[in-house]
Amino acid sequence: KFGAHVASGPVAIAGFEVGADRAAEIAQQEPTFFSRVALVNPAPQTWPPAQSTLFGREGGERVLFACGVGARTATEFKAVFTRRGGADARAIFLTETPPALNAAGVAQLKSAWSWFDAPVAHRAAPENLAGNPLSAKRPQAPRVRPN
Repeated sequence: KFGAHVASGPVAIAGFEVGADRAAEIAQQEPTFFSRVALVNPAPQTWPPAQSTLFGREGGERVLFACGVGARTATEFKAVFTRRGGADARAIFLTETPPALNAAGVAQLKSAWSWFDAPVAHRAAPENLAGNPLSAKRPQAPRVRPN
């Protein structure tokens, strides 16, 4: 009914703090649909290494992480694991204190939006932590034939 009013292209999901945690959960379930994810100040346990690596392998394209400088190391690792999984990722650091959606933080997010929204020219092949190539999809459990 409304198809003529919906732009084609990737669907982005974004969230701030608890909303970022929920956005990550939703993106994990449908990375081919929500292929762009922006997480602003998520909880430390949000976007664990397993999710980071599976997102790209299952069709996800880009993740933008934004946090305060206090979470810099953990956020940089999340971006590295996401890139190793085959999706592009960037980490930006908004402030020394916990980030807020104030004018300065919004300006930084706007500056990253052109990268976030741009077409993906080349998808990286998924790699494990040692840099070895992985298959494009999640490994499937072997089928057991009934006796």
